[in-house]
Amino acid sequence: MSSKHCGFVGMSLLLGVSLSACATTESAPELTTSQVATVRTTAETLDSGNHKPGGQVIKQVDPCSLLTGSELSRYGEFGQGEYRTYGTGRNCRWQADRDGAAEKVPLVDVIIEDESGVQSLPDLGGGRQSGRAESGRDVVRTSNEDGCVIAMSVSENTRVDVIVSMVEVNDACSIADGLVGFLDRKLPLEREDRIKKVIPSGTH
Repeated sequence: MSSKHCGFVGMSLLLGVSLSACATTESAPELTTSQVATVRTTAETLDSGNHKPGGQVIKQVDPCSLLTGSELSRYGEFGQGEYRTYGTGRNCRWQADRDGAAEKVPLVDVIIEDESGVQSLPDLGGGRQSGRAESGRDVVRTSNEDGCVIAMSVSENTRVDVIVSMVEVNDACSIADGLVGFLDRKLPLEREDRIKKVIPSGTH
């Protein structure tokens, strides 16, 4: 079983290349309970009036706080998110309940990459589709037969990845698209053009 950055159990192709450094980064040691507690803040941090740059704010956020049970319930019956660390990423995983071993249900991972921007997301084989979310943030999507990944920009060197696997690729990308809509309203955004808009003309 691979313990590389992406953390997909039994997902051979997606495990190997889905995120930058997947193929070469060894797993970081699991956090202790006390260490987890220090990084577990809720998504409310993002709306608390903290005006630090987006890349700094996101470092305080627990990935398991970014999706609620109500949001996930649109795509299945999910248990509590499981916090884990892989390489440079901080990951939360939600596994949908299944009625039997043969039933395909989605596996959802949200990974906060504190040191890597969307430009680092490699092509998994299905091409790289670039676009903008409703907030204006850059997003990049790629996929293969094992799943779908959408990287959401927080700053030039910070991103949040939404990864859906264990279902057909079209279903995986549809679910990922929906989850991006929820996350887009919660995540900070640091963009040079947005910063310029709030500086009055003639200000030096």
